[in-house]
Amino acid sequence: MINYHNVDGTHRYALGIARLGPYRTRAAGLYPRDPGAYAIFDDRLYSPCDGTVTHAVDGLPNLVPPESDREHPAGNHIILECDDYPGVKIVMAHLMNGSVAVKPGRRVRAGETIGRVGNSGSSTEPHLHIHAAKGGDPASPLDGAGVPITFGGGSW
Repeated sequence: MINYHNVDGTHRYALGIARLGPYRTRAAGLYPRDPGAYAIFDDRLYSPCDGTVTHAVDGLPNLVPPESDREHPAGNHIILECDDYPGVKIVMAHLMNGSVAVKPGRRVRAGETIGRVGNSGSSTEPHLHIHAAKGGDPASPLDGAGVPITFGGGSW
């Protein structure tokens, strides 16, 4: 895996997750401008853990690839603190406009639908950006010290 964020302490362990379509490509065509041509666009986003939403942003437009919104790098996003890791926030970014289904203070359960994958913010194509950070402003997706994420017991 290649992580161009690794030079930034907050995003050191960040992942950009895409999905492959029926022809084992991320999109139908070569870098299409239609976000809906990307296999991951409009996929459900499930809470990765039991926890509390600390911050949520919605209402930013889905962008046409490769357009990017540098003023709102995370775009539509959700920040959540997992019960098992107090003080660690999970940031899930570039969500679909109008899809964020949670508000700050809301308790969520692992596996609960909390949004949909889109192409908002500083993103060149639809994907899910996810990272974990400790410390810093709990409402800021760009603050804190990055920590590794585990999926099903294995770290990435």
